[in-house]
Amino acid sequence: MQALGDVQQFITQALAIVEAGQWTAHEDLAELVGTNAAEVANFLASFKIQIPNAFRALNADGTIPAEGMLHASYRGTDLRKRLALEGVEFDAAGRAAQDRRLTAQDLKGLLDELRASDGVISPTAKRAWMVRGTNIDGYNLVPDWLADGFVSLSASQLGHLDTGISFDALRQAVEIAYQHKSYAYRGQRLDELDRFIRRMSVGDLVLTPMQGSVYLGEVTSGPRFDGDGTLAGFRRAVAWHDRGHPVDVSGLPAPIPALLQSQAYVVDLTEACDQLAALIPGKPTEAAGTVPEIKKEQRTLGFNPVTAAAAAGLLMDVDELQKIADLLWERKQLRSSASCTSCLSTGTRRSRCSTPPRRSSPSRRTCSSSAR
Repeated sequence: MQALGDVQQFITQALAIVEAGQWTAHEDLAELVGTNAAEVANFLASFKIQIPNAFRALNADGTIPAEGMLHASYRGTDLRKRLALEGVEFDAAGRAAQDRRLTAQDLKGLLDELRASDGVISPTAKRAWMVRGTNIDGYNLVPDWLADGFVSLSASQLGHLDTGISFDALRQAVEIAYQHKSYAYRGQRLDELDRFIRRMSVGDLVLTPMQGSVYLGEVTSGPRFDGDGTLAGFRRAVAWHDRGHPVDVSGLPAPIPALLQSQAYVVDLTEACDQLAALIPGKPTEAAGTVPEIKKEQRTLGFNPVTAAAAAGLLMDVDELQKIADLLWERKQLRSSASCTSCLSTGTRRSRCSTPPRRSSPSRRTCSSSAR
């Protein structure tokens, strides 16, 4: 499956909140991610898989994009009719009503509300996380993580933060520190910092990938700020499991490979927590229960009895039909006469049988109900 980049992931997230009866413009999405409308339209049209709700992304004037700027799955379809059925009104010129449009500011507000609701931390069972560290400003930090027993998240522009910070205070700090970046970038940094500082807990599983393998460990401390060096940021202590024998990515069970497609630096893998826990060396496994043997009922091969009704349906004499059935059974020509079995049991004419007849030598007699 083709992986989504950071900007593409954000566009996908923004489109996910555009509900039926609403639409947004390529220009609105472009403003969120700091690019241009043409780039957004090209992504939605050319990506290998159909992005959900992509048909609700229109031109700024409310017109449907040209055929070549639509995803292949939408080409040749009446998107105007589809949107109209959802509640979007169009004028005589084919322009969608602007009062149904979600502008960039509208999308920002909805995304902020969504993040705020996610920022409410509730008690939960053990979770699992992926933290990337192979390319942090050009440095591969994973060897240091493994050797010294920790993971970290760079935040040099953010400066020191109270590790007990609230979500709203964290969002404000991110807005100030990264005000020169796009809204999409600030949103991604907020998500990553929230996961690493506020959501990750002692006892959670942590995974980090490097060179086609993944290393597994367990978080053993809360977050602390490390202001030393150019890669200043937050770190957590980790007890790594069997560092000398990482797990090959190709051997990971579902749904882990799909979750690893995310390019974010901190990714929630709780959905695959059980599968990851099973990969930890030395983890006790429950003995598999004894599966009772399933005895299959033995079927006895044979034709249905030749009846007068079946013979009448084939316009044949009962005795002659019986001779054919006996001959087929004697010579076990089941493969060539599968349709004939149906004829014998239901009285169906050969011309109506779905199985084509197989050629046979003149000396062998086959079902020829169509000739009768």
